[in-house]
Amino acid sequence: MSDLRCDVSEEAGGLVLKLAGQITFAEMDELEKHIARVTARKPARLVLDLADLSMITSAGIGALLKLHRRATEQKCDLRLAALQSGIEDVFRKARLDSIFSIVPTLGEALVN
Repeated sequence: MSDLRCDVSEEAGGLVLKLAGQITFAEMDELEKHIARVTARKPARLVLDLADLSMITSAGIGALLKLHRRATEQKCDLRLAALQSGIEDVFRKARLDSIFSIVPTLGEALVN
């Protein structure tokens, strides 16, 4: 059983993919399925709401980097919102904040 929960919602400022639980190698199939589903919609803006994500491993980061590449190809504005402090620290230490647009809250991610 997967420890990842994914919910998709349409908001005024873009498409939101809420990820909750954890992203490890075991959750890759489920995560990739959800990523394929949202990128197939070719949104102008895609926000990953990570407020309830408690853990991410290198496999999960790799999947998000693939998503970033796909979003760039589709000219989609990809934003990561509401990262827990431990996860945000990982992204900053790995300098992934130079690749991803990291925004403090979901509300801020949905505005221009």
